[in-house]
Amino acid sequence: MGKLMKLCGLKSRNQVVCAIREGIDFMGVVFAEKSHRYMGDNLDEVKEMARITEEKAGIKNAKWGRFPLLLGIFQRGGRAAQSTVAQEAEYISKIVKETNLHGAQLYGYSTQEYDEMKACLEVPMVIFSVSVSTAEEVKAIQVPDHSLIKAVCVDNKVKDAVGGTGESFDWTWLKDFTPPRDLPLFLAGGINLSNVPQALAVDCADVLDISSGAEINKTKDGVTVRKLARAIRSKIPSYIGRFGGQFLPEILMPNLIELEAKYIELQADPAFTEEVLKWNREYSGRPTLLYDAERLTSYVRKECAEDKGAKIWLKREDLLHGGAHKINNGIGQALVAKALGKNRIIAETGAGQHGVATATVCALFGMNGTVYMGEKDTQRQRLNVLRIESMGAKVVPATSGARTLNSAVNEALRDWAANPATAHYLIGSVVGPHPFPTIVRDFQSVISTEARKQFMDMNGGSLPGCVVACVGGGSNCIGAFDAFVCDDGVELLGVEAGGDGAELHSSTLSKGTVGWLHGAKTQLLQTEDGQVMDTHSISAGLDYPAVGPEHSYLQDTGRATYVPCTDDEALEGFKILAKTEAILPALESSHAIFKGIEKAKTMGRDEHVVICVSGRGDKDMETIAHKLGFK
Repeated sequence: MGKLMKLCGLKSRNQVVCAIREGIDFMGVVFAEKSHRYMGDNLDEVKEMARITEEKAGIKNAKWGRFPLLLGIFQRGGRAAQSTVAQEAEYISKIVKETNLHGAQLYGYSTQEYDEMKACLEVPMVIFSVSVSTAEEVKAIQVPDHSLIKAVCVDNKVKDAVGGTGESFDWTWLKDFTPPRDLPLFLAGGINLSNVPQALAVDCADVLDISSGAEINKTKDGVTVRKLARAIRSKIPSYIGRFGGQFLPEILMPNLIELEAKYIELQADPAFTEEVLKWNREYSGRPTLLYDAERLTSYVRKECAEDKGAKIWLKREDLLHGGAHKINNGIGQALVAKALGKNRIIAETGAGQHGVATATVCALFGMNGTVYMGEKDTQRQRLNVLRIESMGAKVVPATSGARTLNSAVNEALRDWAANPATAHYLIGSVVGPHPFPTIVRDFQSVISTEARKQFMDMNGGSLPGCVVACVGGGSNCIGAFDAFVCDDGVELLGVEAGGDGAELHSSTLSKGTVGWLHGAKTQLLQTEDGQVMDTHSISAGLDYPAVGPEHSYLQDTGRATYVPCTDDEALEGFKILAKTEAILPALESSHAIFKGIEKAKTMGRDEHVVICVSGRGDKDMETIAHKLGFK
């Protein structure tokens, strides 16, 4: 059984967004001036961090009222202007009230000093923190008897520091320690990925409090935060902010529970991680290039003001085996299915690329594959239908509704509901019920993990100003965004299908409303009565009336921006990239190319844009030839 987790020393709204999506229970903002994490000079940012915590996330909890909670971290004498404990109490109360924090964590106050200040302390709650350097000091801990104190934190004592030093103490000192009044115990002091198992073994600890252990170069690292959260909490959050959940027939709930449990087990197994990496490396062709598109950059600079025109980089997922990013998730989920003992794979596909990836892994691992595809899409993606069938999988046209991707998902879910014991639904995007959005996101996150490292290696450790990707259901887009979510200064731009620019479109995030589809709460295109609307896009892969719940969360919190791109603009993006770099992108990717170019025109020449080319355009050449009048 896992414990709760606190992530301390957050410095921006992006870091809060990152923490919430990983299901962090408590977050801390430091107001001790000697700390490099000090936020006392940036109260407007703290207010925004608190607003996101309060408005964009919230899970009821019997003991704490709700999660997550955002706390202010204060140290005795941590502010030179305050000399008496009464003055400090007034300062703490003022900060907590002004910034709408949920409480205060107090360091360095003796029981006597706390008794002096409590009359002036106006905060919702207090975590009383004690720093120790010997076993005797643990035995001597005294916690004031006051109703505001809701927990005790024991940390390592380091001169002039308010936690976050990365140094731990001997946790065996706590083996006989019992907090008074059954107060929860926060354990702090040097907890990191290497010693989490030892911290989890401290029986009296209810919450593991981490700061420097989640940092690289004194900055919170999103990948490390995720690994720590998984190790400590032993579960995956079913909601991302206020989106997600499980809304499916009862017959499928055992499958979802089984899938989540097996996935958590596999994620903690280094052998499974290495097997996924091996197939990605030796079969799929990872890592893919981060390409410096010099000719495309030159084109952009000729089209804009003299001081504008950011340098453009292309993350080349189109170079993967199968021609698109879909193989990343296909291999990962196929290996999960094998571990579950499921030999029949069900999948849905729009543009056919996920169908190709599914057929690929079924042939590769000796599984039976059934791919549902909207009847309309089987006609405009005939090449991919042939590729799928050539590898031995069966293509079943979905003839209900709009006969596109939405119809294919419906049919795949019906099949899975009819065969829950023998089949695994290898869903192709970050949609559907929990835990699918997280599983697909995890397997696609390799895109941004690679791109971030590649960019930093080639640019002296700096980060791009903007990352751009197309979004339908949203798998390549969340993969392109994931490793950058925690990074301040990196804009995330998702590009939706704008269709004809008027009534016919698939612009879910730009024009949709909150609702429920395919087992999850998210943004979708629906009528006032809640009926799913028909959609349109020149690209079959973006022709979907909803979007993954994490994209809804990123838009809701302001971390990512989503804009529509019309069919005509996407065709223009295709032509520009083909003529400047001799790269033929998929029509889905062409949406990102066009809007990425437009974004680059607004940025300075010393700035950088990374565009994810999610797939290649072979499958779309008939559509493109028809639209552009080729013979």
